[in-house]
Amino acid sequence: MAPPSARSERWNQDHRSDTELLIDARRDPEAFGELYRRTVRLMTHYFWFRTRDRDVTSNLVAETFTVALETVKCFDPTRGEPRQWLYGIAKNQLKTYWRKQRVATKARQRLAIQTPPTSLAGWDEIESVENQIDAAQMTEMLDRLPTRNREAVRLRIMEQLDYPAIAQRLGCSPKSAKDAVFRGLKRLRTLIDKQATTRNER
Repeated sequence: MAPPSARSERWNQDHRSDTELLIDARRDPEAFGELYRRTVRLMTHYFWFRTRDRDVTSNLVAETFTVALETVKCFDPTRGEPRQWLYGIAKNQLKTYWRKQRVATKARQRLAIQTPPTSLAGWDEIESVENQIDAAQMTEMLDRLPTRNREAVRLRIMEQLDYPAIAQRLGCSPKSAKDAVFRGLKRLRTLIDKQATTRNER
């Protein structure tokens, strides 16, 4: 058996064509690994220029090569080059992604779901809601909230904890703690507005 250095040298000097690599990949995972190294940058550029999202690009590249590996036996060299085959898989992955995005957008619109604020914007709304809630209202309305949101709001308003401390108490990330507080306060504001409207109508 050749020493590791000799194997590495042969690996770096792999002169097999893409077609040969893809055919060999049916029984040799290292052949697929070499094809991956040759084409991953192309796939990354393909998805990046179409989504401009790093996380989405990474996920779609991973999904493309996963499908390619799972269906490597279906590759037919008489019908095109390996890179054309990969681009076909990538195109299908992108179509699936955009279809899911459209479905999710329509669902949010239909249910009037608002996207939670980002870490850079939207959190000023929390402070404005906090200032509208007094102790009496808090005691009366907290029980109407889901358990997690109720506890998050209680820690924020009544114990005056910051978000890292709330996250530690809830066993989640600071961002998740902010989301829980945001949703709880949003629900409380709705309850307060309804209560005010009812009183004005009397």
